[in-house]
Amino acid sequence: MVIYTGTDYLEKMLAEKKGNAVIISGNNSKKSEYIRRSIEAGMHVLADKPLAVTPKDFKMLKKSFKLAEKKKVLIFDPMDLRYDISNILQKELAEIPELFGELKKGSLDDPSLIQENLHHFLKFSGSEPARRPAWFFDIEQQGHGITDVSTHLVDMSQWAGFPEVVIKYKKDIKILNSKEWPTELTPSEFKRITRVDYPGYLKKYVKDSILSVLANGEINYTIKGVHAKVTVNWKYREPTGSSDTHYALMRGTKADLELRQGIEEKYKATLYIKAAPGIPAAEFAATIEKVKAGFQQKYPGFDLIQKGNEWIVKPGTFKGTNSAEVAIGYILKNSMPAWEVPNMIAKYYTTTSGVGF
Repeated sequence: MVIYTGTDYLEKMLAEKKGNAVIISGNNSKKSEYIRRSIEAGMHVLADKPLAVTPKDFKMLKKSFKLAEKKKVLIFDPMDLRYDISNILQKELAEIPELFGELKKGSLDDPSLIQENLHHFLKFSGSEPARRPAWFFDIEQQGHGITDVSTHLVDMSQWAGFPEVVIKYKKDIKILNSKEWPTELTPSEFKRITRVDYPGYLKKYVKDSILSVLANGEINYTIKGVHAKVTVNWKYREPTGSSDTHYALMRGTKADLELRQGIEEKYKATLYIKAAPGIPAAEFAATIEKVKAGFQQKYPGFDLIQKGNEWIVKPGTFKGTNSAEVAIGYILKNSMPAWEVPNMIAKYYTTTSGVGF
């Protein structure tokens, strides 16, 4: 490993070009420029989310994708949630018509695709709190909450709700409304997270010594006519014994598939199946048994355990991959599935359009 810390790091990397791929992570304010410059140099780009945090970034990203096609290189943002067994099973179960039926259209007040997560600024690694950079709290550098971590949530709705389907953002995505609200931090809380006092660029977000971070947000929109909602929440610190959490709901004409990760689940992602109103209990129970038998062939130890009017999904033995392996595989083959690029564009259109909508 060769580490270079000069201020001309971008120019030096492009000039020396010691590889054919670049990994980009960290401060998001210049990420769209880094992507464009790397593509111009004929390099593949693996970039941590988000690839765009403003409408201006989104326009540049679209141009970068077009240029990447001409240069015959790839741009990809690995999405970790795709490789979690609970999300995989939610997607696979939704693809069984006998169990799930079809994805409901839903409504603004009752969406059929719901994704929500909860994060914490102060997290511990052993006995010491993990340190975050001060710029993480500047929405001009990190991005608003609904353009940052909600990238994963929008991706989940597309990936699970419309598997391997090309989504054309101009035709298929319609933003209905969005809202944002701050997480407030005291000077002592901020210093505990960052080890520094408020830098000058954060002063515009400070009133009466309290820092307001627009980390929380919600977007209501439709994908191909299906109502979807994503919500991101940030709190100051994790309560003892808890963790970041992910909630996901898919409503079908025959069943709901609901992922919970709360106190009752001991903060472990757990998938539940519940028959839709009007589905005969005996008929649904028979379907459950059929699905169980089929999935046990693929996932040894898989089980569906009834609890009241729901079934709890036990994943069983799972040999998975991860986002890094998938991303490197794309680069080695220099190809991706046909839906990846248009769906990345649709994803960032959704998040960046949600700001100030």
